[in-house]
Amino acid sequence: MQLMPDRDILKQIGGGTGSDTNRTKERDDIEIGDTVWLNLEQGLLVSFFRRFHDKIEGVWNYPQEALADEVEGKLELLIIIDKKGELLDVDLVRSSGSDLLDFEAIQAVYRAAPFGPLSSYYPHEKLKIHATFQYTISGKFIYGKKRNNRYRRW
Repeated sequence: MQLMPDRDILKQIGGGTGSDTNRTKERDDIEIGDTVWLNLEQGLLVSFFRRFHDKIEGVWNYPQEALADEVEGKLELLIIIDKKGELLDVDLVRSSGSDLLDFEAIQAVYRAAPFGPLSSYYPHEKLKIHATFQYTISGKFIYGKKRNNRYRRW
């Protein structure tokens, strides 16, 4: 039983590029300054990040089957948007170990798009956002980078 559809199906659902390239922040085509961690506390994009976070959180669900089986996990996505806030691509950088959890997080990003325009002061045409999605039986969280050896949850 395959829980994750192939890239062509995801492309049809959400309009992604379907690229087979493994996207990491070490890729040659990712310029310095346009790949960031989700940050709701400071910086030029804080207003955008709050909107981005809230839109995803509003449509992101804990799959009932995973919840019933007490499946927990943490995954990392690389989400690529353009300056208008249109979703260009979503790539699974690190799996939670559960196809159910991974698929729901990816689909939540597609369902939440578009995210609205970036600040006019943002200098790049694309923004690549690393975001961690964590499922625990007590809830679900989206966050960015570690701070003071603890993950900041919003």
